[in-house]
Amino acid sequence: MNSLRPRHLLSALAAGGTLVAAFFVLSGSPVLSSGGASVEFNGANSILVAPSTPSLTLTSDFTLEAWVKILQEPAPNQSYVLVSKWEPTQNKRSYLWLYQTTASGVKQLTLCTSQAGSSFVCAAVNTGFTPLADLGENEWHHVAARFTDTSPGQAALFVDGQNLGGGTTLPVPAANDSPFTIGAVRTAGGNVVLPCSCRMDEVRVWNVARTDDQIASGRFHELTSQEPNLAGYWSFAKNFLDVSPNRNDLVSQNVVFSLDSPPLAGAPVSTFASVERSLLATLPANISSATSWLMQVVRGFLR
Repeated sequence: MNSLRPRHLLSALAAGGTLVAAFFVLSGSPVLSSGGASVEFNGANSILVAPSTPSLTLTSDFTLEAWVKILQEPAPNQSYVLVSKWEPTQNKRSYLWLYQTTASGVKQLTLCTSQAGSSFVCAAVNTGFTPLADLGENEWHHVAARFTDTSPGQAALFVDGQNLGGGTTLPVPAANDSPFTIGAVRTAGGNVVLPCSCRMDEVRVWNVARTDDQIASGRFHELTSQEPNLAGYWSFAKNFLDVSPNRNDLVSQNVVFSLDSPPLAGAPVSTFASVERSLLATLPANISSATSWLMQVVRGFLR
């Protein structure tokens, strides 16, 4: 492995309840994954929201990825939102990724897209086709949804690196100003709907149709944040920052941090990204937001 060049970075340290700025130097081998953090949604009124941006407006090929641990299975006829850009009350639908239980009790993963913002089409894979579509309870699973713009678009849904297919063809998602959300959908009136009872980590949005091999081989590894076609990347190291170059930072409503985390293998990550995750994961939550602000300042300076 190539070693990383020494860099001077600003660290926020907790000392007697006071934040102190300090410089330090990193050099030598690549820093390994810190792990140890995820976000938890309460299944009632938890949601993460970012405003609409060009990078999250996906109107061609795209891939959505996340690690998910379901805390309470959805009841029959209940849906959990994983990731969306979908505002239903004003017909500003674009893309919607769900985990559901049908009226008959079948579990399924679903990807929906809307070209007009009003009507929409969904592709789903359920346990009638494969038991892998059942994510169970209190089990970490890597899930992915891929859209390939082949006019009409082709969907593929993945669990733990396995391509489960997608079936129905989908329209190209609409370009609109609906917010980007994780863990639920938010209406124009501010109501949280289809909330997920789950923990999530390593949420990634790509503006490319990732290959089966890329999805399978990359799921255990953190990213450097500089990968081509990376539209958004949230590693949840006690903050809601997008560590991709697009900076689609999230605003939390009733989302908490958990020390539970998926089985990441500890792949090399960029110097700054690793420092940021490792540092913030060890700080108390009541000072992590101030630390995150300092990290953003340094991150902008280094760029």
